[in-house]
Amino acid sequence: MAYDKIITVRSRLDHCVDYVLNREKTDMAAVLDYIGRTDKNALPDGRSVLETAINCDLESAYQDMNLSFGIMVHGITYPDEAIREEEKGKMTVRLWNAQMTDGIIQFPRPEECRIRKVLRDAKQKDFVFEKNFGGLKEFEGGGAFGMAKDLG
Repeated sequence: MAYDKIITVRSRLDHCVDYVLNREKTDMAAVLDYIGRTDKNALPDGRSVLETAINCDLESAYQDMNLSFGIMVHGITYPDEAIREEEKGKMTVRLWNAQMTDGIIQFPRPEECRIRKVLRDAKQKDFVFEKNFGGLKEFEGGGAFGMAKDLG
């Protein structure tokens, strides 16, 4: 299997593996022709540089995939959902350090998020039927939350 550039894993590793396994993309004659083209692989100074994929093994690609995605938003805790005493009556954002280990991203439960930031004081919203809440009627009719008929 020959491949002449880095594949960025944007969402799913299996898409990258499928691409590399595609004979139209990795046929040796086509690859050699491609890498010989300076318009495709030359550096700004005109030099061509080819790198190898060190320690890249198809059989263990998922297990070898260990990435950190940095701090990401896990979710928002609303005042009526707060479990922690210091978050009751407040809107709080939960953050977590997203990691892929052995090809798996394990999402923590909301109460397991250690990084939290109170956004503001807030009170529980009261839902009043047919004033700010329509019950199941909101979802009837399909479209955007059942409101297709209201959007014209």
